[in-house]
Amino acid sequence: MESNQTTLEGQAETPGLWLSNRWLSAVTGMAGLGKTVMVMALIVGGICSFSSLYVQYYIWSTRLMPDRDFFLFEDYNWLYVFNTLSILALIYLYFRSILEGYKAFSLFQLSSSNDEALLEGQERLGKMFTWLCWWAGAYVILTAFEYLFHYA
Repeated sequence: MESNQTTLEGQAETPGLWLSNRWLSAVTGMAGLGKTVMVMALIVGGICSFSSLYVQYYIWSTRLMPDRDFFLFEDYNWLYVFNTLSILALIYLYFRSILEGYKAFSLFQLSSSNDEALLEGQERLGKMFTWLCWWAGAYVILTAFEYLFHYA
């Protein structure tokens, strides 16, 4: 009975959060893998984002010829304005999630010496998934809208 009480007193005296070594090594290992995946996602997302921006630039350069007038509700111009703004919003959501993920994984690298960095990294990881869910939801809605408008 006495050794049990000594163990509880020893745990109460240690400052900070007590973590098992197994969980800490798993999180540190995930941080290395996560940074690699994050760089790949950043490259793929950047290529997709900038290619879609180039397509929008090409569309606008052909629609805004010097001899043509631009009216918003004529010849589906409002749809092209909406597409451009929605692509910019999707790029913002995607890169915001990448930024939160980078902050989370950099905090995970510090977690071997700091328990608060591990908790902050877990919170940032949740924010990253929240931004990715917003991005994915907006992408699906915009794709469905485009499909219904063009092919229905």
